[in-house]
Amino acid sequence: MALKTSDYCPAQKYGAEVDAEINFDDAVDTDDIADDAVTTAKINDDAVTNDKVADGAIDTAAKLASNVVETAKIKDQAIDTSKIKNNAVTDSKISLPKISSVQETVTYDQFTDGGSTVGTFDLGITLPAGVVVTRALINGVTGFTGDTSAVITIGDGSTVDRYNTGTPDIFTTAVAIDAGAVSGTPFDVAAVTVTLTVTSAADFTSVNAGELTVTLFFDQATN
Repeated sequence: MALKTSDYCPAQKYGAEVDAEINFDDAVDTDDIADDAVTTAKINDDAVTNDKVADGAIDTAAKLASNVVETAKIKDQAIDTSKIKNNAVTDSKISLPKISSVQETVTYDQFTDGGSTVGTFDLGITLPAGVVVTRALINGVTGFTGDTSAVITIGDGSTVDRYNTGTPDIFTTAVAIDAGAVSGTPFDVAAVTVTLTVTSAADFTSVNAGELTVTLFFDQATN
């Protein structure tokens, strides 16, 4: 049997005005709604506005399934970052490449004389497997003097200039020297020992001074 409001309100039944408002708060207990009874596809755009939702009405941690809100559906500036608590998003949840470097300082007498114009030295540090080398820098150069010239290349023991471009001059003292971009294969499949090669004009034995610091920069994937 259908019930009319006049059955519950005698004053209205006889035409009198009713000033009291009917309060519908808590008229529907959410516990009585079956899971998935209301799908987001059936809710009109902007049917629920932010100012209609009470603080804490939605427990985002427990009530929202993964990917229930697509970022493509969020309007520009819809989320005010000032409303996000400090540390609400941790770095461990953000996957970005990690920029790293290795660095070592060497002196002229650490190089092995190759019996001619060339001296070589293997750095005590290695490039990890799986990195992409991006650039080399030489700084704190005290000139490799004793002969009439000296230049350097940075390689992997097989390709003498894999990790630099050109032949930077280290005969003259300098604060810093850009060794250039990688000229060989930048990706290291396996760990690599970096080899420095210094070439003098006549005989590497003549070199009797010199010091420098080599830095290699590389990108490394993060987990």
